[in-house]
Amino acid sequence: MPKTNLTEDEREALKLEREERRRACIASGAASSFSPDEFCTRNFISRPTLYNEINSGRLRSFKVGRQRRISAEAEADWIRSREEEATA
Repeated sequence: MPKTNLTEDEREALKLEREERRRACIASGAASSFSPDEFCTRNFISRPTLYNEINSGRLRSFKVGRQRRISAEAEADWIRSREEEATA
C-alpha cells in the first residue's frame, strides 16, 4: 500500500525513480510490450507511420483497456519483415 503522508519532494523523488526504472527496462530490452510512443522512439518512426503500419496489418498490436501496446515479439517480426522487404 502506498504511503499517503509523503512530502511533495518525496513524491517527486519516487516519481523520478519509477520513470528511471521504466526507461532502464525499455533500454535493456527487458520490456515485454511498448506503448506507441515508446515504440516510435525505439524505432525512430513517427506516430502516423506507426498507425499506418498497424492499420495495414504489417505490425501487430493489442489493447489493454484503452491503451494500445506492441509486444516485443511483434516488434522483432516487424523489423525482420522490413529487412526482408529491403533486400528483396
